[in-house]
Amino acid sequence: MAGSSGAVALFIQDLQLGGAERVVVNLANGFVAAGLPVHLVVVRSGGALAASLDPRVPVSVLGNSRTIACLPPLVQWLEQHRPRLLVAHLENAAIAAIAARWLARSWRGRVAVVEHALPSRTWATAQGKDRWIARVAGWAYPWADVLITVSQRAADTWTTRLGNRCPPVVVIPNPIVDATFPARLASPPCPPLPAGTRPWIIGLGRLARVKEWPVLLQALAEPRLSGAALALLGDGPEAPALAQMAQQLGIADRVWMPGAVSDPLPYLAQARVLALPSPQEGFGNVVVEALAAGLPVVAIQGSGGPEEILGHGRYGRLVPPGDPVALANALADLLEDAPGADQRRARADDYRISRAVARYQALVAP
Repeated sequence: MAGSSGAVALFIQDLQLGGAERVVVNLANGFVAAGLPVHLVVVRSGGALAASLDPRVPVSVLGNSRTIACLPPLVQWLEQHRPRLLVAHLENAAIAAIAARWLARSWRGRVAVVEHALPSRTWATAQGKDRWIARVAGWAYPWADVLITVSQRAADTWTTRLGNRCPPVVVIPNPIVDATFPARLASPPCPPLPAGTRPWIIGLGRLARVKEWPVLLQALAEPRLSGAALALLGDGPEAPALAQMAQQLGIADRVWMPGAVSDPLPYLAQARVLALPSPQEGFGNVVVEALAAGLPVVAIQGSGGPEEILGHGRYGRLVPPGDPVALANALADLLEDAPGADQRRARADDYRISRAVARYQALVAP
């Protein structure tokens, strides 16, 4: 692929389980399915999502343990392959991509930075090294040719934060839905949901403080949800504290926490409702996945991506942040009656991978 004029290169650290990583795999697969040139560049090989990558996608591994250390091989790769557009996902890769563009003498392509989060979350909650990276990203982003955000809320917030230094901003919602969805929805979940007759509420995401999972546990303890069970899928630093909280609330027998799962769709197909208590999300991939399953969703007012996906309440329920009683009542209402499954599936079609691929391809310089 050396000298592949017109190609799009997707750049990310690795293909470990994560929302941004899944987006990159979806994009790469969508490009090759459309017969468009694409190349995936990763810092480290492997990762749980590598098996989901179409074998036709060419992959280059820069071979470093740290993203910043990959700068020399990234510069060499750009000068050899010369893609027209380098699309960097997540802060570390974005900083390296912008620096490499200045150091690559024979490459004159464009750099697009994809931000999956809101800057208020990226900068306010980062700690230690991550806080330094967030600050460097805020300095580096104005040097990108385009800033891609995954929701209008994120676009507005980044534009305000960067001010007159902000590069052109383009909103491209995450590519989620493809032709594999029906088969994946029909597959048995692995590991299987515990046996029982209680209706399942699904919570899915990183078990981190910013996701506000304690509000969901408090909601499950409300009387109206006494007959329901919660599958909280994901891993993260708050897992032990959440398990302890379930014990203290007396709901541990109704809370199942299996850790991260490779594919959430089989669980969504067997659940009755999805709960997303996070007050801020750049996008919310799981909301689209739930809608594709016909599943009703309860999210938070003002949450950004989830609220936009739900059409500001047209396709799901929105409740105030930090209010377990309101969350419990909305979930209970949907457990009792949740019409509109066909409408929800039609909404999920707005997030087909092919649509996002066309938007990314349009950014390639003529």
